[in-house]
Amino acid sequence: FPNVEVVPKRGRMIQVYLDGVPEVEEIV
Repeated sequence: FPNVEVVPKRGRMIQVYLDGVPEVEEIV
């Protein structure tokens, strides 16, 4: 698993993948 930084945004927690590729996945 790549390095994941969890940041609060729009009232939801999103995972920002810090693996060189800016991918954002929303956790509902």
